[in-house]
Amino acid sequence: MMWFVQPLRLVLLLCLMLLSGCESVSYYSQAAAGQLSLVWQRKSIEQIINHSDVDAGKGQRLQLVLAIRQFASDELGLPDNKSYSSYVELDRPHVVWNVFVAEEFSVTPQQWCFPIAGCVHYRGYFSQVAAEKFAEKMRHKGFETHVAGVSAYSTLGWFNDPVLSTFLDYDEPYLAGLLFHELAHQLIYIPGDTAFNESFATAVEYEGIRRWMQQQRKTDALDRYFYHERMQRDFVAVLLDLREQLDQQYRKDIPDPLKKAYKQQTIEHFKHETYPQFKARWQHSERYDRWVEQEINNARLIPVASYHQWLAAFEQLLRQSNNDLPAFYQQVKSLTDMTEKQRHELLSSLSGSQ
Repeated sequence: MMWFVQPLRLVLLLCLMLLSGCESVSYYSQAAAGQLSLVWQRKSIEQIINHSDVDAGKGQRLQLVLAIRQFASDELGLPDNKSYSSYVELDRPHVVWNVFVAEEFSVTPQQWCFPIAGCVHYRGYFSQVAAEKFAEKMRHKGFETHVAGVSAYSTLGWFNDPVLSTFLDYDEPYLAGLLFHELAHQLIYIPGDTAFNESFATAVEYEGIRRWMQQQRKTDALDRYFYHERMQRDFVAVLLDLREQLDQQYRKDIPDPLKKAYKQQTIEHFKHETYPQFKARWQHSERYDRWVEQEINNARLIPVASYHQWLAAFEQLLRQSNNDLPAFYQQVKSLTDMTEKQRHELLSSLSGSQ
């Protein structure tokens, strides 16, 4: 049995596509086709679990999803709808591939503006080939690019998002965190403010994981998770410091060849000095080796900043709300009425009050 998309919403999306130029129509067409493919393939998790032929392991994982999904609504105050009550088996490792783009001497990401989502720092493709093709096109124009596979995304409540095979086998805290993160986007989302949206959802994700694992009395697993989460924050911190160093170099009134030399020196110093110091602080830090071994450029640093720029501010806001999630959500919603400048100034002050 499938869930069917609301026809009026689909018609609206298609109409919005036709308002754009040829290149935009081509992009929206692949996006619409990819989304519709997920819609048509959705099957009720309840029916899958109750089917006699279901694989025992998959059935248990899907039951876990339903329990996490109920917890999200009952205990975290996240939207109570049909999102993540259906399942899609995909024949690829990622559901979409996001392309990030930046100029050679700028850490400011290129933006694209779309109906519903507003302006975001990436373009998403349901085909890796299409994503790589767009990235190559931008490189020919002199930009730096980064292509990243994505396991899940939110349609912000426009569709009943399904559970995907791309993340079903995640370890329990990461599976729970992904669902909490994507549902948080459905709760509060400001079109055009990527850092706000991702940092808020990440704060909800972390708090949700803590509460879920405590309820399940899996304290050892929770301790392991938060050890790796603290290590990740440290890694993100050194990456953000690298980004800041590059930004300072780019802003100098010096010739481009000199900027290029400084850029290379800064990145090499990170790889051979800063990163080894980071590894010395943590056990199991080899998980980041592959990230560092690959090319580091301005585009590759974009998602790092987006997901963590205001995370400390939202966590401070949660503490000021006495860890009461409804009160926290109300405080966050009040920020949506501000101008972007006012909102970012407040978030900056909250970040500094840690």
